[in-house]
Amino acid sequence: MKRKVSLFLSLLLAFVMVFAAVGCNGNKDEVKLRAIGVTTKPTKLEYVSGEKFDPTGMVVSAQYTDSKVKVVTGWDYDKKSALQEEDTVITIKYTEGTITKTCTLKITVNPGIDHVKYHEFVDGKCSCGAMQFEAEKGITGGTPANGNESFIVDSDKASGGKCIGNWGDGDNRWTTYFTVDKKVENVVIGMTFAPTGALNNGQYNWILPTNPVDADRNKKGDAHWPFEVRLNGTIVSWQTSEVPQFGGSDYFEWKTLLTNGLTFNEGENMIEIEPWDFYGANIDYIFVNIGTDVKGEYTTKEVVPEHKHTFTEKRCECGAVMGEAEDCEVTGTPASWGGDKGFYRDEAGASGGYKVGAWGGADNKIYVRITSDAEYEKAKIGFNVQTGGTVANPEGFKFYKYDEETKTNGDEINHGTFGINWKTWRNVVTDELTIAKGKSTYVLESVGNVEIDFDYFFIEGITAEANVTFEKYVAPEPDPDQHLTHTFTDGKCTCGAVKTEAEDCTIEGTPASWAGTEGFFRSSDGCSGGKKVGAWGTNGDCKIYIKLTADKAYENVNMIFRLSTGGITNTTGFDFYFLDTKDTKIAHTGVSGSMGWSDIKSSAFNLKEGENVLVLEAYQANEVDWDYFVIENVPADSVITFSKYVKVVDPDAHLTHEFVNGKCSCGAVKVEAEDCTVVGTPASWAGTEGFLRASDGCSGNKKVGAWGVNGDNRIYIKFTSDKAYENVTMTFRLSTGGVVTATAFDFYFNETRGTKIAHPDLSGGMGWTDIKSSAFNIKQGENFLVLEAYQACEIDWDYFVIEGLAADSVITVTKYVPAA
Repeated sequence: MKRKVSLFLSLLLAFVMVFAAVGCNGNKDEVKLRAIGVTTKPTKLEYVSGEKFDPTGMVVSAQYTDSKVKVVTGWDYDKKSALQEEDTVITIKYTEGTITKTCTLKITVNPGIDHVKYHEFVDGKCSCGAMQFEAEKGITGGTPANGNESFIVDSDKASGGKCIGNWGDGDNRWTTYFTVDKKVENVVIGMTFAPTGALNNGQYNWILPTNPVDADRNKKGDAHWPFEVRLNGTIVSWQTSEVPQFGGSDYFEWKTLLTNGLTFNEGENMIEIEPWDFYGANIDYIFVNIGTDVKGEYTTKEVVPEHKHTFTEKRCECGAVMGEAEDCEVTGTPASWGGDKGFYRDEAGASGGYKVGAWGGADNKIYVRITSDAEYEKAKIGFNVQTGGTVANPEGFKFYKYDEETKTNGDEINHGTFGINWKTWRNVVTDELTIAKGKSTYVLESVGNVEIDFDYFFIEGITAEANVTFEKYVAPEPDPDQHLTHTFTDGKCTCGAVKTEAEDCTIEGTPASWAGTEGFFRSSDGCSGGKKVGAWGTNGDCKIYIKLTADKAYENVNMIFRLSTGGITNTTGFDFYFLDTKDTKIAHTGVSGSMGWSDIKSSAFNLKEGENVLVLEAYQANEVDWDYFVIENVPADSVITFSKYVKVVDPDAHLTHEFVNGKCSCGAVKVEAEDCTVVGTPASWAGTEGFLRASDGCSGNKKVGAWGVNGDNRIYIKFTSDKAYENVTMTFRLSTGGVVTATAFDFYFNETRGTKIAHPDLSGGMGWTDIKSSAFNIKQGENFLVLEAYQACEIDWDYFVIEGLAADSVITVTKYVPAA
């Protein structure tokens, strides 16, 4: 027993000695390295395959066990060799003593391509011959945004330390000149810029003309151009129609767009940039892709200070003449907040102490009367304006000449665009026009849902000797027999207008997720029939079919939509068209978020004798409630009847895909998710299976799972097409676990990763479901699509289907193999 106790005491003593030794070296109060992180990102985050990572500008900070944080040096990073497309993160490592910690930095590596989009400029020139011009060296004109005094902005993220900013209002211009020693054809201009501001976050359906024939203002229609680039006065077209949008956090997320091939004349060539539709941007630089055999040089010219009109007794020394807006005839209904003042409102900052305000409703007009002693060509009419917080359509108003004898409107006259919250008076000017001798009447007709104040109007481009004046014009009194307000009996008004309740129409698609059992057809005491169509437009597959039969053809009718809105991400809100001419859209006034019950009007269209089917098709994530629809401008004796549209299914129509070797007889192509390349880090619970997981319920008995929990997850879908196909879609067969962000994943082409292809939102706990992307185009040859996870959005993938292809299409799916 004594020996056992002695042995126990010996072991205990040894343990105490070891513990004491450890305690001396591992004092609980000793401060140790806990974690590291990148607190300032490096200047360069986007690379071309083959470039090397550049840590310039990167700051790494360490956190310690006492919660203190300090900047550290001596860190290291991986991926020292040339970067490849699959490289999405850089791992940074830092060691103190025996403790090593790591963190990651997300980067983008674009495919290695020829010298068209990506260059290394030294003193403004690339080895391929391309020449760069810093935007801040160009000639700028107009009014900087938000009350700023200059367009030039300091930026340590811009290539020259500065860029053009405060830019995007309708009167802004940027110009430079590029001289070449000989005529050069098929030259591409590149523009590197960063979208700025909430108006660029998807609210508008931005689009760029991709065909020189379409690069024409008269063909622009209702499309929202972000800007217009001109070479020697001719609008250029672009290699893509898709427009970069504001990311929401980084004002300097530089993007590059490329024009189609252009011809530069020998000698001087003028390059201009003009913003449209209040698309704000910071411009870093442009470049011109000439070859090494061409001698080129950028030049600027002495800027002649823009003439600012100063009016004395309504004349400027240059000859321009002005008239007060409050001296014009204004018709329609003032804004609901206009109060007793109506349209004519006192304003201390206005030239005459008054302005026209509370203006911009759909029925608002201003009549402008001009008297001239002679005909004057190349004149312009200007409007001195401010705007409020609502400009649903940047056109603001239609401007045209009115013929009093025939009571007809002339062609619309182009003018500059409007932005939101212009709190200082500024000028918007028309294109050149001819002022006729004698009396002329012009009309400003609101496009609806805009807030514009008018101080005065002016005419420029006339001489000081010209005798041109503005006169008070009294709008014609309505014809005593003119019908102003509809009163419906059995759906028809005495004037001929006909009405149909929205709930009596055929509704198609998926109601909003919160719709419950009511779905689209919802009770609403405030609506004309006690019901409305609601929960509509959140999903992009929503449509309304309005079917009517007319006793004869009627021209220039229009439709009134009685609606209200919730969230609106695109002011167009919905497309309106005839079922049999879907590609020809009928314009309508724009919508904005949280509109109460309002009437908005379509542009004129023609009804044919017999059956007509009109369609309203939602833009995704635009929530619209509908009360009723009215067709106007049909005669009192017209016979127009509404009936329920029943979708006739063509017995030969293809409804369900049947795939043989991955292809359906209709042309659709199926790709198993597990046959794609999946990169990133599987969920921590994935085990040895990783992303590629057995699943008896899936089409190939496998699925891609454990995907989306980590934000570095991607799926690469690569295929080759025998020709280009437009307006194809992709259907994703998927299920979800936890989803913290409704978008859940981005879908894009690898070479244009900044331009996302839309898809319906996801929610947590979805069983196997098919969701469909918006339409996109595939090119002849190789196409490379990417699905990129939002972190903490768990998705399982079964397969993908490309639809909208021709039956004889040849689509070959290939495995993307990342470079070694």
